[in-house]
Amino acid sequence: MGKRFVTIAVMGLMLGGAPGTFAQRPLTIRLGVHGAVQGAPDVIAIRQGYFKQEHLEVDWRRFGVGREGRDAMIAGAIDINATATTPFLIGLEKGVPYTAVAVNSLFCGTNHIVVRKDSDIQSISQLKGKRIALARGTVTEYIFAAKIAPAYGLKPGDYEVANIADQKDRIPTLVAKAVDATGIGDPYVAVAEHEGLVRSLGDFCKYDTLPFIATVTNKVIKENPAAVVA
Repeated sequence: MGKRFVTIAVMGLMLGGAPGTFAQRPLTIRLGVHGAVQGAPDVIAIRQGYFKQEHLEVDWRRFGVGREGRDAMIAGAIDINATATTPFLIGLEKGVPYTAVAVNSLFCGTNHIVVRKDSDIQSISQLKGKRIALARGTVTEYIFAAKIAPAYGLKPGDYEVANIADQKDRIPTLVAKAVDATGIGDPYVAVAEHEGLVRSLGDFCKYDTLPFIATVTNKVIKENPAAVVA
């Protein structure tokens, strides 16, 4: 491929040991994979064997939102994860022993506020008195509350947030009319639009680029300091 995946570059952090060791036995890394489109490079790398080409075995886990991967790092279950800025900064404030090493992607263009296709809602300003599905503690929730809602004249209390952490559950909740709108990313938006279920009120790019940050535990970085390149 013309463009190397950021995740594989980050895996270089793990390659500080003796070359002879890797020749005998591949190193196992514990990787968090995001369930939205931002996790696609990781999934492709796993399925196409790119990690094996770098003499790496991958023990991977899927997470619905970045903060779940962060919490898995806290628990010592994974070494590498990608997350958005809000859960990353919350983790730093809580003393999570990890470091941001790269920007995986900017995902504002894949993140939308959507309503049912047959909804009467044509603008975010019409969400007053409505329920919107978001994941608490995520950058999506923060940007909606701090920037998007105020831009349309909405203030706290004008709408109700339904805390639905995993994106895969938000479209079914919307279709069932348990909520009136949801903040959600691809591939869920694209699939639901293709099936004629939802309509987008707009993406997040006007309000924030939404960086997706590759993070590595400080333990791994400490063990392989020469592998960290600015």
